[in-house]
Amino acid sequence: MRILFINRMLSMCRGGGETFDLEISRHLAGIGCEISYLSGIPLFSGAKLSAPVWGAGGTEDSRLKTIDHRLETEGRGGEGESGTLEVEWGEGNGDFRPETIDHRPEAEDRGGEGESGMLEVECGGERELGNAGMPGLGDEGGDGGISNDQQGMSNDRGENEPRTANLQPVTCNLQPATCSFEPKTTNDEPRTTNTPPYHWHTIRTPYFGWFPWDKVRGGWRLRLLDFKWFEWAAARWVLKHEKEFDVVQVCELPFFVNYYKSMGGRLPVVVRITAPNYSDPVGGVEKADAVIASGMSIEFVKQNGRMDVVNIPNSIDPDVFYPAQSTFREKHGISSERVMFLYVARFQGFKNHPLLIAAFEQYKANGGEGLLILAGSGPHEQSVKKLVAEKNLMDDVLFLGEVGYSELPDIYNASDIQVISSDYESFCFSAIESMACAKPVITTDNGWVPVLLAKREEDEDGVSHRSPAGRRRKTVDLLGKTKDHRPQTLEGGLVVPCGDAKVLSNAMYSLSNDNASRMRMGQRNVDYVSIHYCWRKNAGALLDLYVRLRSHAV
Repeated sequence: MRILFINRMLSMCRGGGETFDLEISRHLAGIGCEISYLSGIPLFSGAKLSAPVWGAGGTEDSRLKTIDHRLETEGRGGEGESGTLEVEWGEGNGDFRPETIDHRPEAEDRGGEGESGMLEVECGGERELGNAGMPGLGDEGGDGGISNDQQGMSNDRGENEPRTANLQPVTCNLQPATCSFEPKTTNDEPRTTNTPPYHWHTIRTPYFGWFPWDKVRGGWRLRLLDFKWFEWAAARWVLKHEKEFDVVQVCELPFFVNYYKSMGGRLPVVVRITAPNYSDPVGGVEKADAVIASGMSIEFVKQNGRMDVVNIPNSIDPDVFYPAQSTFREKHGISSERVMFLYVARFQGFKNHPLLIAAFEQYKANGGEGLLILAGSGPHEQSVKKLVAEKNLMDDVLFLGEVGYSELPDIYNASDIQVISSDYESFCFSAIESMACAKPVITTDNGWVPVLLAKREEDEDGVSHRSPAGRRRKTVDLLGKTKDHRPQTLEGGLVVPCGDAKVLSNAMYSLSNDNASRMRMGQRNVDYVSIHYCWRKNAGALLDLYVRLRSHAV
């Protein structure tokens, strides 16, 4: 089975959607599938993250062999020559930048050796384009089209604000860069995987990730243009390369589905929904051949008409995340006697780091001797650091910044308790990763994470019979009536109300002084995750879906 994964941000950042695509595809390759990726890179610079090397240590080892980036020119220079840039991708832990590369699309001063494609852009005029044309922001009712959770779109548009963007292309002949390579080997290290090579394709489109679109009135329109442009270009690319694949899977991207189907695309398209608050004004999810989701998203997708949604949950690799000795404390000079709380999350508003800082301050005031470790980066990182400094907690809070995938198991195994302070979670990778490392979890009642910590009746797909909304109201009502500020104890950890620093602080203090409960909860979590959230098992289920789709398509 030849599978193409399309993910706009795969070359630019790694979040839950990107981790899912990389991990499930790696395990699909392990059972005989041929894997390709299509992602986006900016017009005038390179990828920020490298293509992963598949090996025993996961997917975030960024050492690659020399790779050719071919910028084809479709008839420029008379013969349609292509320029080739040979790039040696260096080492890193996810923060990848090429050592030497000129990504300018201009063919000027290239030494006469193969021109690269020109990009001509007209600014100022609006155009109306059909489904096969380059999208503006006003077509197809374009008030959405990408996940609100993923893009943070606001609805603060003024009544008189124009609904179309002025930036429209006249021609764009710059073609995707492509590469394929074998998994990493060294002279004295045998290959650690039997997976075949995969193919990495990128499309150059305008990238506005640098723009503070979530802080500027109407700025979400620029972000929307970013995604719609990529989805349009991706649909054209797939149409041109249909014979190379059997099925296409996209990380949301409803506009891609709409464009591709409208252009007459014949490959089955599987859409993965990453969060319940996704936006789909063009009916891309309805037009998809299949929809997959997990956690809180499943019920929402069903409520919106796709009763056939398939549960393919986020998972862990038991060869990567498992209880083991750690060197993290030794490296950072942390005593083995000191309780270590860990929160692995991007610094975004809904992750609510300030709540955790307030709870940790109360924990310290009550005599707690623990250390708080924060792993991740994001737009609110500096404001959280400022808050920690204002509360004189700098000696008790360690900021790790962005952490490579292969480094996470060592950090989880060094910690004692995973803490999650978010206001909402549709799933939560860090929860199941820490659980697989035998850690108890203290979490707010944020949606899905408490479900991971409690026994529940399940149907054959592993989905709770009770509606997520009903379960959450019941838990919040119970905790809200608790007058002595005691958290609710579940089999795998403690649950506290969202936004309540007092109860969160008490939970941290209680569990940090109860080693027996931590051990019992940790063992339960290992057993639970190994049964329900394993990439190998879920890759097999996804392959079964692909086979059914292909049999119907032929």
